[in-house]
Amino acid sequence: MSKRIFVVDDEPKIGNLFSNVLERDGYDVDAFVNPNSLLEALDEDSGEPDVVVTDMIMPQMDGVELMEHLDERDLDVPIIIMTAHSSVQTAVEAMRQGAFHYLEKPVNLEEMRALLEKAIELYGA
Repeated sequence: MSKRIFVVDDEPKIGNLFSNVLERDGYDVDAFVNPNSLLEALDEDSGEPDVVVTDMIMPQMDGVELMEHLDERDLDVPIIIMTAHSSVQTAVEAMRQGAFHYLEKPVNLEEMRALLEKAIELYGA
């Protein structure tokens, strides 16, 4: 059974790029342009992801707030935060609050693939 990845980024092109790349790698990918859409999908019981990859800075809700909402729903999955270079310290802080890891934008696809594999392996997803 393929692993399910949720990607959240307010830039639709980024979500589409990651979806295309990860689907070619054999993952089942759902891309969301805002965190509220992801939360609505969970509330509608459309199935849980094995990993969440989310942008840190988004208009409606930042990555840390999304992590808090997922925690409130008892969703215990690794969360990988994507961030621009200027906010790496913010991403490190997010890791202190429970994020699995972070990726700097522009994202290196090989690094993302390696982190996804490691997250799935460690979380037994």
